[in-house]
Amino acid sequence: MLRRYLLPALLLLLFTVLQTTLVPQLGIVLRQIDLSLCLTIAYALLLGPTKGAAIGICAGLLRGMIIGPALGFYAVPLYIVGYCVGYFSRVVYRDTVFVPFIIGLVTSGSYWILVTLITGGFYGFWLNGQFWLSFPATVLVNGVVTAVIHALLFGQIDREVAGGRG
Repeated sequence: MLRRYLLPALLLLLFTVLQTTLVPQLGIVLRQIDLSLCLTIAYALLLGPTKGAAIGICAGLLRGMIIGPALGFYAVPLYIVGYCVGYFSRVVYRDTVFVPFIIGLVTSGSYWILVTLITGGFYGFWLNGQFWLSFPATVLVNGVVTAVIHALLFGQIDREVAGGRG
């Protein structure tokens, strides 16, 4: 039982630290990785809407506390993503690597459009402020990272949950 809550907490902390320290040092395309989003998508796909939303809001609050600009800025979109992907996970065959990749692509695109709408388009997005030039690379990179995280967590989560999601 302790492991059920310890693994997500440690991954949230690790991914937030990596997001703030390592990811900004990567190349111009890999700098677009959003580890909090990818972890939320992977957990929601594996565990369903309730736990996906919980991971999303925790990841968003932690990211808001460390990165800013406001505490709930990332929490609301990540909560929505966690719940929607978790709800959608009930109707898809999640045991292949292709499904998390496609869901990662679609959800990453939806997430950044949602963040752009929330901020009124003034967030100052990537590649010298040219959002639409970097959008395809961002979506692709986050889709690949989501598929990798899902594949790494799949065996661990599947053994713990043993078929029950909620």
